[in-house]
Amino acid sequence: MPQAISKARDRLTALAVKNTKEPGMYHDGAGLYLQVAKGGSKTWILRYT
Repeated sequence: MPQAISKARDRLTALAVKNTKEPGMYHDGAGLYLQVAKGGSKTWILRYT
């Protein structure tokens, strides 16, 4: 997980999003995820029901 995550609210910071290079899904709260692909592209995913 990126080191620049704010522990107070468990939210990704702009700096964390910019610096995240490792592929995976990173939770930002309320069903919002940052997805980093193998090639380094980044997309936001909102999961809701």
